[in-house]
Amino acid sequence: MIIWGTRGVKSTKKTGQFFCPSCNAERAYEHKSVRRFFTIYFIPLIPLNELGDYVECYHCKQTYNEKVLDYNPRKEAERVEMAFHAALKSTMLEIMLADGTIDEGEVQIIMGMLREFSTQEASEAELRAEIETAEAQTSIIMRRLRELGPQLNDKGRETIIQAGLRVATADGTFDTKERKLLSEIGQALGMTDAHLAGVVATNIVD
Repeated sequence: MIIWGTRGVKSTKKTGQFFCPSCNAERAYEHKSVRRFFTIYFIPLIPLNELGDYVECYHCKQTYNEKVLDYNPRKEAERVEMAFHAALKSTMLEIMLADGTIDEGEVQIIMGMLREFSTQEASEAELRAEIETAEAQTSIIMRRLRELGPQLNDKGRETIIQAGLRVATADGTFDTKERKLLSEIGQALGMTDAHLAGVVATNIVD
Protein backbone atom coordinates (compact mmCIF):
# COMPACT_ATOMS: atom_id res chain seq x y z
CA MET A 1 0.00 0.00 0.00
CA ILE A 2 1.43 3.34 -1.07
CA ILE A 3 0.90 6.19 1.35
CA TRP A 4 0.84 9.54 -0.42
CA GLY A 5 -0.32 13.07 0.30
CA THR A 6 0.88 16.65 0.61
CA ARG A 7 2.40 18.81 3.33
CA GLY A 8 3.95 22.20 3.77
CA VAL A 9 7.71 22.42 3.90
CA LYS A 10 9.49 25.44 5.39
CA SER A 11 12.72 26.86 4.04
CA THR A 12 14.77 29.89 5.05
CA LYS A 13 15.13 32.47 2.28
CA LYS A 14 17.38 34.89 4.18
CA THR A 15 18.40 36.07 7.62
CA GLY A 16 19.30 39.42 9.10
CA GLN A 17 18.46 42.01 11.75
CA PHE A 18 15.09 43.73 12.17
CA PHE A 19 13.08 45.64 14.77
CA CYS A 20 10.87 43.08 16.48
CA PRO A 21 7.54 44.63 17.63
CA SER A 22 7.14 41.99 20.33
CA CYS A 23 10.64 42.36 21.78
CA ASN A 24 10.63 46.13 21.09
CA ALA A 25 14.28 45.81 20.13
CA GLU A 26 16.66 44.90 17.32
CA ARG A 27 16.71 41.11 16.87
CA ALA A 28 17.90 38.48 14.43
CA TYR A 29 15.23 37.13 12.08
CA GLU A 30 14.65 34.36 9.57
CA HIS A 31 12.62 35.08 6.46
CA LYS A 32 10.89 31.78 5.74
CA SER A 33 8.90 30.42 2.85
CA VAL A 34 6.34 27.60 2.94
CA ARG A 35 5.77 25.43 -0.13
CA ARG A 36 3.38 22.52 -0.51
CA PHE A 37 5.06 19.24 -1.52
CA PHE A 38 3.66 16.00 -2.85
CA THR A 39 4.76 13.23 -0.47
CA ILE A 40 5.14 9.48 -0.66
CA TYR A 41 5.50 7.74 2.68
CA PHE A 42 5.58 11.23 4.22
CA ILE A 43 8.72 12.12 2.27
CA PRO A 44 8.40 15.39 0.28
CA LEU A 45 9.31 14.67 -3.32
CA ILE A 46 7.59 17.03 -5.76
CA PRO A 47 7.28 20.78 -5.04
CA LEU A 48 3.83 22.19 -5.68
CA ASN A 49 2.42 25.67 -5.00
CA GLU A 50 3.89 28.25 -2.64
CA LEU A 51 1.78 28.80 0.49
CA GLY A 52 3.36 32.07 1.59
CA ASP A 53 6.22 33.83 3.35
CA TYR A 54 6.64 35.06 6.91
CA VAL A 55 9.28 36.54 9.18
CA GLU A 56 10.17 34.86 12.45
CA CYS A 57 12.02 36.52 15.31
CA TYR A 58 14.92 34.31 16.32
CA HIS A 59 14.60 35.48 19.94
CA CYS A 60 10.86 35.37 20.79
CA LYS A 61 9.71 33.14 17.88
CA GLN A 62 6.83 35.50 17.02
CA THR A 63 5.95 35.57 13.32
CA TYR A 64 5.07 38.59 11.18
CA ASN A 65 4.15 39.65 7.69
CA GLU A 66 7.31 40.30 5.69
CA LYS A 67 6.43 44.03 5.57
CA VAL A 68 7.74 44.22 9.14
CA LEU A 69 11.24 44.29 7.63
CA ASP A 70 10.50 47.75 6.19
CA TYR A 71 9.79 49.25 9.61
CA ASN A 72 12.58 51.42 11.03
CA PRO A 73 11.60 53.12 14.32
CA ARG A 74 14.37 55.72 14.01
CA LYS A 75 13.25 56.79 10.54
CA GLU A 76 9.61 56.76 11.66
CA ALA A 77 10.45 59.04 14.59
CA GLU A 78 12.32 61.39 12.24
CA ARG A 79 9.35 61.43 9.85
CA VAL A 80 6.91 62.30 12.66
CA GLU A 81 9.26 65.03 13.93
CA MET A 82 9.49 66.59 10.47
CA ALA A 83 5.69 66.43 10.10
CA PHE A 84 5.32 68.05 13.54
CA HIS A 85 7.61 70.95 12.60
CA ALA A 86 5.72 71.45 9.33
CA ALA A 87 2.37 71.42 11.18
CA LEU A 88 3.69 73.87 13.77
CA LYS A 89 4.78 76.33 11.07
CA SER A 90 1.59 75.92 9.04
CA THR A 91 -0.60 76.47 12.12
CA MET A 92 1.20 79.68 13.01
CA LEU A 93 0.96 80.99 9.45
CA GLU A 94 -2.76 80.22 9.26
CA ILE A 95 -3.43 81.94 12.58
CA MET A 96 -1.43 84.98 11.54
CA LEU A 97 -3.43 85.30 8.32
CA ALA A 98 -6.83 84.69 9.96
CA ASP A 99 -7.43 88.38 10.68
CA GLY A 100 -6.35 89.45 7.19
CA THR A 101 -3.23 91.32 8.32
CA ILE A 102 0.44 90.44 8.62
CA ASP A 103 1.81 91.92 11.84
CA GLU A 104 5.59 92.24 12.18
CA GLY A 105 5.38 91.10 15.79
CA GLU A 106 3.64 87.92 14.68
CA VAL A 107 6.36 87.24 12.10
CA GLN A 108 9.04 87.55 14.77
CA ILE A 109 7.16 85.24 17.14
CA ILE A 110 6.92 82.64 14.39
CA MET A 111 10.65 82.95 13.75
CA GLY A 112 11.34 82.52 17.45
CA MET A 113 9.16 79.41 17.70
CA LEU A 114 10.80 77.86 14.64
CA ARG A 115 14.24 78.43 16.14
CA GLU A 116 13.06 76.92 19.42
CA PHE A 117 11.62 73.72 18.01
CA SER A 118 13.59 73.11 14.81
CA THR A 119 17.09 71.69 14.58
CA GLN A 120 17.57 73.51 11.26
CA GLU A 121 18.34 77.20 10.93
CA ALA A 122 15.14 79.12 10.27
CA SER A 123 15.37 81.57 7.37
CA GLU A 124 13.20 84.69 7.62
CA ALA A 125 13.37 85.17 3.84
CA GLU A 126 12.00 81.65 3.31
CA LEU A 127 9.30 82.25 5.90
CA ARG A 128 8.14 85.45 4.20
CA ALA A 129 8.00 83.60 0.88
CA GLU A 130 5.81 80.92 2.48
CA ILE A 131 3.50 83.58 3.90
CA GLU A 132 2.70 84.72 0.35
CA THR A 133 1.39 81.27 -0.62
CA ALA A 134 -0.08 80.12 2.70
CA GLU A 135 -3.58 81.59 2.16
CA ALA A 136 -4.35 79.09 -0.60
CA GLN A 137 -3.32 76.05 1.43
CA THR A 138 -5.81 75.92 4.31
CA SER A 139 -7.49 72.68 3.18
CA ILE A 140 -4.13 71.00 2.63
CA ILE A 141 -2.92 72.07 6.07
CA MET A 142 -6.04 70.71 7.79
CA ARG A 143 -5.64 67.38 6.02
CA ARG A 144 -2.04 67.15 7.18
CA LEU A 145 -3.05 67.98 10.75
CA ARG A 146 -5.68 65.21 10.68
CA GLU A 147 -3.02 62.75 9.50
CA LEU A 148 -0.51 63.91 12.12
CA GLY A 149 -2.89 64.12 15.11
CA PRO A 150 -3.04 60.38 15.94
CA GLN A 151 0.77 60.21 15.93
CA LEU A 152 1.19 62.95 18.55
CA ASN A 153 0.80 62.74 22.30
CA ASP A 154 -1.12 65.40 24.23
CA LYS A 155 2.07 67.45 24.70
CA GLY A 156 2.64 67.62 20.93
CA ARG A 157 -0.95 68.70 20.23
CA GLU A 158 -0.84 71.29 23.00
CA THR A 159 2.45 72.70 21.68
CA ILE A 160 0.86 73.37 18.29
CA ILE A 161 -2.14 75.10 19.91
CA GLN A 162 0.12 77.12 22.20
CA ALA A 163 2.18 78.26 19.20
CA GLY A 164 -1.00 79.36 17.45
CA LEU A 165 -2.09 81.27 20.54
CA ARG A 166 1.22 83.10 20.80
CA VAL A 167 0.86 84.29 17.22
CA ALA A 168 -2.84 85.14 17.60
CA THR A 169 -2.27 87.34 20.64
CA ALA A 170 0.93 89.01 19.40
CA ASP A 171 -1.06 92.08 18.33
CA GLY A 172 -2.87 92.29 21.67
CA THR A 173 -6.16 90.80 20.43
CA PHE A 174 -7.66 87.35 19.97
CA ASP A 175 -10.56 87.88 17.59
CA THR A 176 -13.42 85.65 16.50
CA LYS A 177 -11.77 84.46 13.28
CA GLU A 178 -8.63 83.44 15.14
CA ARG A 179 -10.68 81.59 17.78
CA LYS A 180 -12.66 79.75 15.10
CA LEU A 181 -9.54 78.74 13.21
CA LEU A 182 -7.81 77.56 16.38
CA SER A 183 -10.88 75.45 17.18
CA GLU A 184 -10.74 73.88 13.70
CA ILE A 185 -7.04 73.15 14.16
CA GLY A 186 -7.73 71.48 17.52
CA GLN A 187 -10.45 69.33 15.96
CA ALA A 188 -8.13 68.37 13.10
CA LEU A 189 -5.53 67.26 15.65
CA GLY A 190 -8.14 65.10 17.38
CA MET A 191 -8.49 67.23 20.52
CA THR A 192 -11.78 67.35 22.40
CA ASP A 193 -13.49 70.70 22.95
CA ALA A 194 -12.70 70.43 26.67
CA HIS A 195 -9.03 69.74 26.05
CA LEU A 196 -8.73 72.66 23.64
CA ALA A 197 -10.60 75.00 25.98
CA GLY A 198 -8.29 73.99 28.80
CA VAL A 199 -5.16 74.78 26.77
CA VAL A 200 -6.59 78.13 25.71
CA ALA A 201 -7.65 79.03 29.25
CA THR A 202 -4.22 78.12 30.62
CA ASN A 203 -2.34 80.20 28.06
CA ILE A 204 -4.49 83.28 27.59
CA VAL A 205 -6.34 85.70 29.80
CA ASP A 206 -9.25 87.57 28.19
